[in-house]
Amino acid sequence: MSGPVLILGHSGFIGGAIAEHLQRHHPGISVLKPPRLDLTGRKAAAELAPWIAPDSTVILCAAVKKQYGDTLDTYSANQRISENLCRLIAAHPPARIVYFSSAAVYGEENSNLAISEDTPVNPSTWYGLGKQVSEKMLEKTVRNTSASLAILRPPLIYGSGDTSRGYGPTGFAWSAAQDRGNITLWGEGEELREFVYIEDAARVAVEIALSNFTGVLNLASGTSHSYREALDALAGLAPLSINSRPRSKSKIDQGYDNTRMRRLLPHIAFTTLDQAIARTFAEFFRAAA
Repeated sequence: MSGPVLILGHSGFIGGAIAEHLQRHHPGISVLKPPRLDLTGRKAAAELAPWIAPDSTVILCAAVKKQYGDTLDTYSANQRISENLCRLIAAHPPARIVYFSSAAVYGEENSNLAISEDTPVNPSTWYGLGKQVSEKMLEKTVRNTSASLAILRPPLIYGSGDTSRGYGPTGFAWSAAQDRGNITLWGEGEELREFVYIEDAARVAVEIALSNFTGVLNLASGTSHSYREALDALAGLAPLSINSRPRSKSKIDQGYDNTRMRRLLPHIAFTTLDQAIARTFAEFFRAAA
């Protein structure tokens, strides 16, 4: 790749980490960060046209997070963003597009410890449905251009830059670092999930952006952990007061088959849960001091 990289959503948790990784590890690549725009507006999205060249790579991270409400309004806002970006890409196609989708497209209600890219999508949330529709919109849009498209489907990404501080490693570490340590745990926290550290997510995203890969890729380490294990990683770092609440839903375990990613990027090593949570806690602790 010889052209610049345009990051849409560079002020957000994931986009910001990707920009930082590119600047630190690939200083020869021009990283473009346009002004913050409300991309739900068609006119605002059109203002991005001068930022895209035929040799550009565009990394799409701009979205309304599900942590701010899994509602029809959020779905509609995200669809307007996708519609406007598809219009932009159709009129000004770059060389390459990397779209941050989500493992939520597979659904959040079914236990499956071997979710692969061939697992049928079956979203159970407005957020997951929006990501599925956006994937299809982008696929249809690039079909009539010379642009290549890579779609990344990560499970929960965590780290100190996640200001939503939702349930899981980020929220747990933030509570522990605030000298409160009051953490709510649903049930015994034994359900299995994959948690991806933000630095690993950024590294994989950049590697895929620099590659020729097209299609869908699970951005996952292939190792699941329980919420209880995430708490155990904090136990020696700060006093914790855990409030267990009755589970409101049946226990669901989920894990990912990352065979495709390992074949593409055999050199990628993911940060262990203990190491990543310790770093996240330390960053929150320094910020709180």
